[in-house]
Amino acid sequence: MHRRSLLAAPMLLAAPAARAQAWAPPRPMRIMVPLAPGGTADTIARIVADPMAAILGQPMLVENRPGGTGSVAAIAVARGPADGLTLLYCSPSIQILNPLMMRSIPYDAMADFTPVVALMRAPKVLVVRPDFPARSVEELIWGPED
Repeated sequence: MHRRSLLAAPMLLAAPAARAQAWAPPRPMRIMVPLAPGGTADTIARIVADPMAAILGQPMLVENRPGGTGSVAAIAVARGPADGLTLLYCSPSIQILNPLMMRSIPYDAMADFTPVVALMRAPKVLVVRPDFPARSVEELIWGPED
């Protein structure tokens, strides 16, 4: 995770402070995390929850609902009331891959959710053993040229 992303999160939360003061949630808000407690997603959700609670004047509850490649949490949020009090902390896989890979999914990734903010970017690295013949993704897929 980039340090800039982590440092930018509180600034993103502080920017709408004036608007947030005009609206006070009637009860505690929830952030649904589709993964088990203790991982990166859970940690980031908890880091974000504290300043949000201070700005909104209501507790932010982080609720972990692992399972179904994130679908358990996504379904809970999609079926819940559309009152803005439950947020889904998710990766693009819940919005993009699940609908493409699962035959039947009881939520519409485009219609049932509204993006609010991107919290972080996580670079990915693909590695192989040093003695593996592929030296590029193309070679990994198609094999090395002979």
